[in-house]
Amino acid sequence: MMEVKKIQSRQNEAYKKLARLFQRPRERKKTDSFVVEGRREIERALVNGYERMQCWFREESVQPISDKCAVFELKKELFDALSQRSGNENEIAVFKTRHWRLENLDLTPKSKILVAEAPEKPGNIGALMRTAAGAGMDAVFIANPKTDLYNPQSIRNSLGGIFSIPVVLDSSEKMIAYLKNHSFFIAAAVLNNNSINYTDCEYKAPWAIVVGTEAEGLQAQWLEVADACISIPMQPPIDSLNVSVAAGILIYSALE
Repeated sequence: MMEVKKIQSRQNEAYKKLARLFQRPRERKKTDSFVVEGRREIERALVNGYERMQCWFREESVQPISDKCAVFELKKELFDALSQRSGNENEIAVFKTRHWRLENLDLTPKSKILVAEAPEKPGNIGALMRTAAGAGMDAVFIANPKTDLYNPQSIRNSLGGIFSIPVVLDSSEKMIAYLKNHSFFIAAAVLNNNSINYTDCEYKAPWAIVVGTEAEGLQAQWLEVADACISIPMQPPIDSLNVSVAAGILIYSALE
């Protein structure tokens, strides 16, 4: 029978470590772990092979745990102080970080990849992951990352989709080399004189759609290697879309 440790004080060392995982990217990197809140997201992480290290339950809501991990029952007030779900969830888990590498990907000549260059906002990263997972993409590449992948907001916005497909973090240079070496058709989302309407792009498998930031777009190196530059028509005064919205339009158009 599992041992349940009851935590009643903010001064408890395990509780303080849990709080730091929620709040500090540096702590997640140092401990090679991250937090997941919510039964749905926790189940999706488990189903996709992530290792659960700790499980924290809101007071009086402890459930049986099948895997080997430390189990804590947390005082209601302390749980609610950490929770980002406004009292809608009773469970938090700590998982071991999973590191995907370009050289270990198991892709095929029919693979479809989304590349996002330098996304900064965790909410956008989560939305990109939700879209990519929902569309059945084979992998997501985050080039020149500016924030950690497993920010709680990224996980929440992805609805657990972040666990469903491989997510590689690396430099644009290494990703370009990988895509070229594996004969990917590269479609870069950019508005310039060489751009064509996204609906006119003829994709050849395997393919990758590359999106940049709303503020700066893509770096020149992506445009130099792109097989096609594609754009989404805008009506003034709007000149750009949220990156996750744009990615969704482009992905689903390419899948038609």
